[in-house]
Amino acid sequence: MNIILVYSPAGNDAVPNSMTWYKNLCEPLIDLGHNIIQVRIDSLEKSFNLKKNTPQFRSKFSEYLLDFVKTENQNQNINLFFSYLMDCNIYPDVISEIKKIGIPTANF
Repeated sequence: MNIILVYSPAGNDAVPNSMTWYKNLCEPLIDLGHNIIQVRIDSLEKSFNLKKNTPQFRSKFSEYLLDFVKTENQNQNINLFFSYLMDCNIYPDVISEIKKIGIPTANF
């Protein structure tokens, strides 16, 4: 399966570089043979030069993510959009738009 995984690898921002979600979520999916396309919130936070819990990040990230998903789905058929996002990170309409493309979505 081609899976877009949107997450921050650290399970707790107070413990930087812990890689909890990477080791317990991303690596097992790779081990099962899935193609994982990672969208790392921590990396985008640095790239955008915005804190991830701000309205500015939410706006920029929402636009970026929808464009990214559409492009990836054209390049390779995406079978699942799997994310760990909070309301402060993304507009709910973006998830709805991803569903309309026909990609099953799961957010936890």
